[in-house]
Amino acid sequence: MIDSETDINNCLYLFPDTNLFIQCKPLPEIDWSVFDEFDEVELIVSRPVQREIDNQKNKSGRLGDRARKTSSQFRDIILSKDGFKIVKSKHPLVKMSINSEYNYRDGETESLNMEEKDDQLVATVLAFHKKNPNFFVKLVTHDTGPMATAKMMSVDVHPIPEDWLLLPENSDSEKKVKKLEEEVSRLKKVEPNIKVECIDNKGDNLKQIDFTTHYYAALTTKEVDALIEELQETFPIKVDFSKPDGVQNQFNLLGYSPPSESRINEYKNEDYPSWLDRCRELFLVIHSHFQKNTDKPTFSFLIKNEGSRPGKDVLVEIEAFGNIDVMPILDGNDDNLILENILLPPEPPEGGLMHLMSQSYRWSGLRGDVLNVAHTPLSVSPPQFYRDQNTFYYKDEPENPVSSYSLECVQFRHGVEQGSFNGKVYVNGYSEKTSGLVKCTVHAENLSDPVSKSLPVKVSVTKKDTFNEVKQLIKNQKLSF
Repeated sequence: MIDSETDINNCLYLFPDTNLFIQCKPLPEIDWSVFDEFDEVELIVSRPVQREIDNQKNKSGRLGDRARKTSSQFRDIILSKDGFKIVKSKHPLVKMSINSEYNYRDGETESLNMEEKDDQLVATVLAFHKKNPNFFVKLVTHDTGPMATAKMMSVDVHPIPEDWLLLPENSDSEKKVKKLEEEVSRLKKVEPNIKVECIDNKGDNLKQIDFTTHYYAALTTKEVDALIEELQETFPIKVDFSKPDGVQNQFNLLGYSPPSESRINEYKNEDYPSWLDRCRELFLVIHSHFQKNTDKPTFSFLIKNEGSRPGKDVLVEIEAFGNIDVMPILDGNDDNLILENILLPPEPPEGGLMHLMSQSYRWSGLRGDVLNVAHTPLSVSPPQFYRDQNTFYYKDEPENPVSSYSLECVQFRHGVEQGSFNGKVYVNGYSEKTSGLVKCTVHAENLSDPVSKSLPVKVSVTKKDTFNEVKQLIKNQKLSF
């Protein structure tokens, strides 16, 4: 029983609501310094709170867990010799006791409904105050219901501060998500740790590409016809295969041998028309060849594996979005040489001088050897292809600008030199201003989520005259022919 004659001015009596034990931090972790004007603070657990804690012991989750721990503390206090438990030893001294001496029926009034648990708690405080009118007493709660009732009955209330409360308990779905996140984190620790970055030709991080380029439009059918006519005028078909002027027949030992009729017919009916057809086919797509030879910005994606496991069956995908295409930087891709070779007309057949005395010997000396070689059986072994499992190879190496291309590697090892994937950006349509995006994505069999890096592209475009460019190309060929 509380002694009303001792230290009444230095002790504060608190009647806690159930939420102090269920929703708040453990009592020793609470900041009791808010009551440091008192030498002692006594938490009195009333019968209504005891009963509610007992009713919540069989609940699931944190509610049931906290209720069971609190009930165990109450039991220890009840069975102890002192009848209380020290929560904090000083500044102020805080102790907790179980006291059923004060019955809420003793504080019952017409304004309170004794069927309500909140009203029972307030009535218990009133009963305590009746017997100890000179004591400092307060109700401690976080709920608005008992707060309002206590105010109505002129009972002092100390609202539970926010920093006393525990963080809200996760819902079942949140717990499930958290568990899955932990599992994902665990799995990722045994995965390759892929990093992708983009750099410029100086090795610095590249955040965006800004450049100016030219655009070549496709030739019209009318323009192609005009260029074919110009080719025929510039490189006319040869029709005269007679003996050229200035050929001397010294001592009648040399004779002029004209090209055969079959070779002349082959040149007139096959070689020259086929060349014109090839040139026509070239003119239909020559704008793309010009486009490939314009100055273009380059990009370089660096990929490294910083994890503790190699990547298995790794796929690196380079994609272009917007009005741009991409193409890897390949060796030996000389479009100018290709154009020059195609535009060169076929060599017409030529006659020649022949030594009349040596013709029969020359043929008789070679015929047998030629026949022997012709009948010699050949043994050809199929080519052997070897692929290093730690090297990236193109799935389908592009010969022209494309919207995407990819490379694959059986095993991308960790802790080794990083892979570099270089390419160029092409404009695939005419617009004075255009923009797009180059994206590098890395997939792997043992990688939960693909890793990607995007590079924005902004382009200013000027239009070039494809027809005049081809005419100039034909003119240059004539000068060098």
